[in-house]
Amino acid sequence: YIIREHDVCIENHSIRVSTYLPAASDGETFPLLVWVHGGWVFGTLDQDDYTPKIITVELRMAIVSVDYRCERIPAHHPRPPISGELNDCFFVLIWAAENAGTQGAGLQKRFMVGGQSAGSDYAAVLAQITKADPVFSTVSLTGQALSIPLLCHPEAYLDGCVAHATSLFVQNADAPLLAARHLLDYYGKLQALPKNAELSPLLRYSLDGFFTTYI
Repeated sequence: YIIREHDVCIENHSIRVSTYLPAASDGETFPLLVWVHGGWVFGTLDQDDYTPKIITVELRMAIVSVDYRCERIPAHHPRPPISGELNDCFFVLIWAAENAGTQGAGLQKRFMVGGQSAGSDYAAVLAQITKADPVFSTVSLTGQALSIPLLCHPEAYLDGCVAHATSLFVQNADAPLLAARHLLDYYGKLQALPKNAELSPLLRYSLDGFFTTYI
C-alpha cells in the first residue's frame, strides 16, 4: 500500500489528511472510505493508523483519514462547540469526493464514511448531513461503517431504551479501557445538549431511505 500526507485548507486553517491506497496496476481504481478517528476531545489520526492499513489491504479500498483539530486547541483555550470538529470532517469529506480521481478512488464503485468510537458518531452525523446537502446531490454516499459506535447520549435515550442504556453503563462502570465516568466526562467537555442531533444521531426524526450501514 501507499500512504500520502496532505494539508486540506478549510476556512482560516488547514487539516492534516492521510490517504491510503492499495498496491495497484495502472489505471486501477478502488472504492473510497473517509475515516474519522476516535477521541472526541483528544487524539490524532495516527492512533487509528492500523485500521486504514488493514482495510486498505484486506478490502482493497482507498482511505482518506481526517485529523480533525481537537488536539490542536491549547489546554487553556475554551474548546469550540462540537460543530467545529464536524465542520472539519465535513469539508474533508467534500475534498475527498472532489479529489477522488487523484487519490486512486472510483466513487462509482463505492463511497463510504466510517469511524471508530467517537469517530463513528461523527461519521453517522456526516452521513445524515449529506442526505440533505446540495453538495452531495450528484455524488452521494453509498454506505457507512461504524465501529464501536456511540450514537446516543445516555440521558437522551427514548423511554423504552433507558433500562438497556443504564445497564450498559453499570456493566462498564470500571472498564479498563474506557470507564463509564470517563465517557460521561468526555460528553461534558463537548458542551452539547444530550438531545443535540450532532451528539446523538440516533435521534434524527427520520432514517427513511437511508443507505447501507455496517456496525
